[in-house]
Amino acid sequence: MDLPNLFSSNSDKKDQLMVIFIHLTDIKIQSFLLSISNEGIEIIEKSKISSYEGPGNYLIRADESLQELGKKSESVNSVIFGLNNSWVSKGEVVKEQKPLLKKLTDELSLEPMGFIVISEAIVQQKISNNSMFSGIISVLSKGHLTLSLVHQGKIRSVESVGRSSDGKGDFLEGLARFS
Repeated sequence: MDLPNLFSSNSDKKDQLMVIFIHLTDIKIQSFLLSISNEGIEIIEKSKISSYEGPGNYLIRADESLQELGKKSESVNSVIFGLNNSWVSKGEVVKEQKPLLKKLTDELSLEPMGFIVISEAIVQQKISNNSMFSGIISVLSKGHLTLSLVHQGKIRSVESVGRSSDGKGDFLEGLARFS
C-alpha cells in the first residue's frame, strides 16, 4: 500500500481530513482519531491499548477500540494502519497479515488509505526534530526486536531479530548485525 500525500496546497481549516489511525501489533491494538491539515496532525481522540489473543479476538478488540473514539469518529471510515516492521517486507504488507487487515477493513466498514511502519515513523520523528540525530532506536514486539541505526540524520541500517528470554542478548545480537 502506498500512502498518498495527505496535505493539500490550501491551508483552510475546512480542508481538514479526518482519519482513523490503528496501531496494530501481534498482541495489542490502539486506535486514534486524527485531524490532518497543512498545520499538522492533531490527535482528536484515542482509545486505550487493548490486548488480544488469537485471530478471532482482534476483530472484537478493534471494534471496541473504535467505539472508544466517540461520536466524532462515527462518520469517518478512512483508516491508516501503524504496523510493526515484521508485518512489512519490501514496502508491502507480508502475505500472512494481509487477510487480517482485509477482514478488519471489510468487517468494520473501513476504507484503507495505507500504512506506516512504526519504527520508521519514530526514526523520522527524531530526524525531523534534529536533522543531525544519531542514535539507535529500538522497537519491541511480541516476537521481534527492531533496531534502527541512525547517523547524522541518515538511516544506516535496520535489523530485526527474533526475541528470546534473553533481552540483553537479543539487543547485542541486533547490534552485532550492524557490522
